[in-house]
Amino acid sequence: MYSGFVMMAYYWALQAAKAAELLASGTGKESNDFYTAKTQTAEFYFARLLPRADSHYSAALAPTSAVMQMPQELFQMA
Repeated sequence: MYSGFVMMAYYWALQAAKAAELLASGTGKESNDFYTAKTQTAEFYFARLLPRADSHYSAALAPTSAVMQMPQELFQMA
C-alpha cells in the first residue's frame, strides 16, 4: 500500500507539472478547465490521500515481535 501511494504521488506530480506548464503557455490541446482540474486533483491527492502513506510506512517497519512471540502451534487449524 505504501508503495502504491508513493507511486501515485509521483505520477500526480508529473501530471500537475505538465498541466501547469500547458496552462501557462496556452499551448495545450485540451481546455484550460481540463488542466486546472488536473492540478486541483493533484492538490487533493497530496492533501487528502497521500498522508495515508505514513500509517502504511509505520506498519511496514513495525517490529514483528507481536507475531513472532506466538508458538507455531497456535497458527495451525484444529
